[in-house]
Amino acid sequence: MSNSPSRPSKPKLELVRVLAVLDQVGALTTGALARGFSVSDHQAHTMMTTAERRCLVYSPTADTWTITERGRETLASLSHFAN
Repeated sequence: MSNSPSRPSKPKLELVRVLAVLDQVGALTTGALARGFSVSDHQAHTMMTTAERRCLVYSPTADTWTITERGRETLASLSHFAN
């Protein structure tokens, strides 16, 4: 066992939470997502481009993200399993 102090965990950007926020508020910028979830702009951008490749979100204008119908369906199915 190590006696080194444990590092504080980094905030996680969870896709389900991001989709839920986008479903409620509509379009958000990468910066707004980063601030809202206390992560870096890079982490937020990486999450959104990954979600975009899976057709869960799209970018109607530069650096702005919104949920797709497929994203809403995914959110509903994941929320169903969480309950």
